[in-house]
This record gives sequence, structure tokens and C-alpha cells, in this order.
Amino acid sequence: MSLQFEIGQYNTLMEALSTVTKSMTDMMKSLAQRAS
Repeated sequence: MSLQFEIGQYNTLMEALSTVTKSMTDMMKSLAQRAS
């Protein structure tokens, strides 16, 4: 029970992290395009 909860928490955290990383990457790309 608690192990599955831990895994669920971990998966949620990883999804959130990848979403944040992706949006930051997209932001960097658009900033770079605007600068050049």
C-alpha cells in the first residue's frame, strides 16, 4: 500500500518535473529566436 503510494508520488513528481523542464526549454528557444 505505502510502496504504491510512494511510486505514485514519484511518478507525479517526475511528470511535473518534465513539464517544467519542457516549458523552460521552450521559453529559452523563443528567447533565443527573439535575440538573434
